[in-house]
Amino acid sequence: MDILLGALVSLGIGGLVGLEREWRRKLTGIRTFMIISLLGFLSFSAASVSTLIVPVALSAIVIMSLRQGEKLETSTYIASLVIFILGGLVAIDMAAYAAGVSLIMMALLALRDTLHHFAYSFSEKEILDIVKMGALVLVIMPLLPNKSIDPWGLINPFEIWLMLIAILGLSFIGYMLVKFLGSRAGLVLTALLGGFASSTALTFEMTAIDKKQKSNLTGIAAFLGSSTMFLKVPLLLAVFSPQLALSVAPNMLIIFVLGVLISRWLLKKEKGTRNIKIKNPLDFTTAIKFVVFFMVASVLVYVGRIFYGTTGAYLASFVGGFTDIEPIALAAVNSMMTGPVSLSTAKTMVMLGAFANSLTKAGLMVVRGKKFTKRLGLLLVGLSLLLFFPI
Repeated sequence: MDILLGALVSLGIGGLVGLEREWRRKLTGIRTFMIISLLGFLSFSAASVSTLIVPVALSAIVIMSLRQGEKLETSTYIASLVIFILGGLVAIDMAAYAAGVSLIMMALLALRDTLHHFAYSFSEKEILDIVKMGALVLVIMPLLPNKSIDPWGLINPFEIWLMLIAILGLSFIGYMLVKFLGSRAGLVLTALLGGFASSTALTFEMTAIDKKQKSNLTGIAAFLGSSTMFLKVPLLLAVFSPQLALSVAPNMLIIFVLGVLISRWLLKKEKGTRNIKIKNPLDFTTAIKFVVFFMVASVLVYVGRIFYGTTGAYLASFVGGFTDIEPIALAAVNSMMTGPVSLSTAKTMVMLGAFANSLTKAGLMVVRGKKFTKRLGLLLVGLSLLLFFPI
């Protein structure tokens, strides 16, 4: 890179972060950050002359910062060191990378209050759950063998753990969005996100209080949250088998869209909003249950197929779907990847599991809800029949 152009780029990188610091009226502002970035560029450019130039220049920044004492915030001090390095990266033809990092750093500094609020809003249990999630991904997962440990090739510990992490991750995203958006999101978005975290849990919670409510909002929320399953399943399958996800997506997305439109129409007749609370899905007792249920479902599908052919696999998927859809959907992926189950058979297994799971939630709405919610439960069953409509 031409040295004049590189100097201008480094000045721009320093100016981005310096602008934010200047806006917050910090001791070190836009001019100083531009100079620090330019110093990094020039010192890295001159490193071929002497290897001492870079450490001497960096030491000068450190000494300057130390002389400010308690007046200089830690974040500003660290930012100045990062900007020095980013200016140096421009000198070694990594200008695009340096510019991208500077934008990220500017955003982190600008979102100080938002990030602090985000951190303070976690409960102790949620912090511990996030630590456990990190342990699942970074500690346990690398230790698991990425090969089948049973004679039939059904149980691959690494793949099962990856499925578990995918489900927990998707559910936790939905949970956190509900937590931070809250009532500001409105009933539609909140019910969608709550259903994405756990549609069964949402339906159970809404039907538990439905008869105590004068409005029909809880019934609509249960119906809308149940419809969200038809979006979550294709997204989950896409992580492990895009081919199977594309196969089931048309029917499921049609049901999801219809569910949203019907809910939206019904909401126009209702007044008020309700903030839906959903249980934290990072419940590791539930996670262990998923692993056990997934292995049982995989074995049942395998045994059913061996003794009763395709009909046995379908029956196992349908029965298992009454409890939960995710293990059944991933058991279908597992059966297809190990070879004996075709794409069309795996698709039918997922559809049957999803239909059975809809029956579970519709049953909750019919048994526990008031008259309006009972009708929505029957409507959910009717929409679920579109799973088997040829598209």
